[in-house]
Amino acid sequence: MRPLFGLGLFLCSCQLLPHKQMSCADNEFCEPQITAPFVLGQPDAKTNRFMTGFAEPVGVSLLPGGKLFVADGPANRFLVWNTFPTRSHQPADFVLGNANASLGPGTVTGEFVIAPRHLTLAGSRLIAMSSDDQGTLQTHLYDWPSVPAQHTPPASDLAFTVNALPLLAGPGSPIVVGSRLYLSDVAHHRLLTWATVPTSGSTPAPVAIGQTNLMLTMPNRGTNNPPTGTTLAGPLGMATVGTRLFVADSVNNRVLIWDNAPTDATMAANVVLGQPSVNVGAINQGNPAPSASSLRIPFSVAVSGTRVVVADSGNNRVLLWNGPVATNAPANVVLGQPDKTTAQPNMGGISGARLWAPISVATDGNRVVVGDWRNYRVLIWNSWPTADGAPADIILGQPSETANARLGYTPANDNFLIPAGMARSAKGFFVLDQGANRVMIYSTPPLRGDEVASAILGEVDPVSTSATTLFQPSSISAEGDALAVADTDNNRVAIWRNVTGQSQQPMDVALGQSDLSASTPNTGSANVGLNVPQGVFLRGGKLYVADSSNHRVLIWNSLPTQNQQADVVLGQADFKSTMKNRNGSMVATAETLNNPTAVLADDTSIYVCDTDAYRVLIWKTLTPTNGQPADVVLGQKDFSGTAKPAAISNSNFTLPVGLSVFRNRLYVVDQSAHRVVYFDLGQLANGMSAQGVYGQSDLISGLPNRGGLDIDRLYLPLGVLAIDSGLYIADANNSRIVALPPTL
Repeated sequence: MRPLFGLGLFLCSCQLLPHKQMSCADNEFCEPQITAPFVLGQPDAKTNRFMTGFAEPVGVSLLPGGKLFVADGPANRFLVWNTFPTRSHQPADFVLGNANASLGPGTVTGEFVIAPRHLTLAGSRLIAMSSDDQGTLQTHLYDWPSVPAQHTPPASDLAFTVNALPLLAGPGSPIVVGSRLYLSDVAHHRLLTWATVPTSGSTPAPVAIGQTNLMLTMPNRGTNNPPTGTTLAGPLGMATVGTRLFVADSVNNRVLIWDNAPTDATMAANVVLGQPSVNVGAINQGNPAPSASSLRIPFSVAVSGTRVVVADSGNNRVLLWNGPVATNAPANVVLGQPDKTTAQPNMGGISGARLWAPISVATDGNRVVVGDWRNYRVLIWNSWPTADGAPADIILGQPSETANARLGYTPANDNFLIPAGMARSAKGFFVLDQGANRVMIYSTPPLRGDEVASAILGEVDPVSTSATTLFQPSSISAEGDALAVADTDNNRVAIWRNVTGQSQQPMDVALGQSDLSASTPNTGSANVGLNVPQGVFLRGGKLYVADSSNHRVLIWNSLPTQNQQADVVLGQADFKSTMKNRNGSMVATAETLNNPTAVLADDTSIYVCDTDAYRVLIWKTLTPTNGQPADVVLGQKDFSGTAKPAAISNSNFTLPVGLSVFRNRLYVVDQSAHRVVYFDLGQLANGMSAQGVYGQSDLISGLPNRGGLDIDRLYLPLGVLAIDSGLYIADANNSRIVALPPTL
């Protein structure tokens, strides 16, 4: 499934998509035009959900001066605020790691960083650590000679192999005490330490705190051994103040404190928090409920002066000690819970006063910063809390204190998750939000970025297939009173014969299925069924469907009133055949299709994105016969070409998935090149070159967001609609609609 603009004038608008220009008298409605570019679904052109939300906030670090770092693990980056945030949902100033802050999780741009965890200062140097637990079994240590104020590559990247430095199995941290470096080796229950920061990834650690030698890797030095002041079990976060070293010894449910940072495995901790002595390691000291003195799987610790903060993750809370601390000292304040004996996540509901598995903390002795992992957010208290359950002052990563969606996305009538296409008719302007399984309805085409949908069709999280649900819909089209949606993962086309503009209106027909609750592919045979339909178009009373996994385009000469066989099939010789290129081969002809994903018709022709053949086919007729060959091919030199282009050019497509025609122009969404290209329909010829491009600076470039998000950049677009009001582009992975004035 697929996954030079002039200033517009307020003139009459014409909705249809023919080659000729029409007057208002020729059309069913008239409306003003877009006068300046804008985005719909985001607060501005330089923001998307990847810049304000978190994939997973696994580490927080607060440096002197108020600079805040958040390790966003799966997004392969540290988000950085140069000055301490002053408002909720404030975007970061820049990133370290993934060079493009506007790209999503997993996107690596050739510069580090794999699953970042924590960072620390060593004098003026900044040292960060990450660990790849996705297969390479490496821990990375990154080093900057000074703390950067903008995106800066690290001066060094030391990759430790599993043999030299075993896999870090959790969000541990590097700590430098004096000149000595400590790394928490969680999986092998030890702290590896060097007298100075190593300059080579092959430099072995001379000492392993928690084990008697470098070959031992068992918790507490052996099976079923009780803890002691010199053993560890799953050490995670660390902190230091002066010469003191604090370690969150997670599996032993305690925090160990050495008054002088240990330099060999025989030095015992001086103080323990969370347990009555260093020889006990039970969850909550063996009690069913927590207390002010107990811990359950603490993930991290932060220290400033005598004040101590611990992320008591298993109890879904953060504990604060005003200090100084002694063994088994009770915490003074609890955050995330209403009292010190409660452990339920998000107790009483999500709010700024509740936590769910907090795994990282930071403090400067006044402010407290918490990485609220399972709520995908960072909570900030601007001053040292003095009351249990005090609410946070600032929330980063979510649009409100009651939201906790990954990357900060909470469906509303003013946003999109993955917009896939647009449609226009006299009944309104429609945006298909594929990621949220819904259709957003606007009374007229949006002319400003602050407009909101007046109604919604579909449900964000459908639990079953019904007359009001959609599942990963891919395409939308409207004409007159009718609306059609390619309900892709339900293997049907949803048809509203008279869309009312009211929310949750049930569909009238589920084309491709025997009833409104069925969703299997090719129900009742390929003659009347559909298999992953991704394209739909209404024009002149006809319905066109790109039936993608059946490798065909179906045409109904009138709008269906029930599930019924199409009148015409293109791409196959008959309605029973479903193989790609008719015989399952990679050899294409003018008669074949391979995963078509979009279809369109105008006054004279039919256009199809033959996606897996990297081409667009054009039939110069509106009355084709079954299996009729196309007349023109774009994207390939001739009809036999099927190769994916080795390089982006003005005459090829990397993945064509969307179409629109307006005023003698054909627009094609070339998804993998992150662009929309357009052609002059008056000069159609096989393999012709595009006239222009949107989303890239030229016709040979294809970078997502071109290195930085703005109004003229795209990230995996899915759809395009050109109407007299302007040009609308479904910029899918930027979670927005880009709206542009009409071309002159």
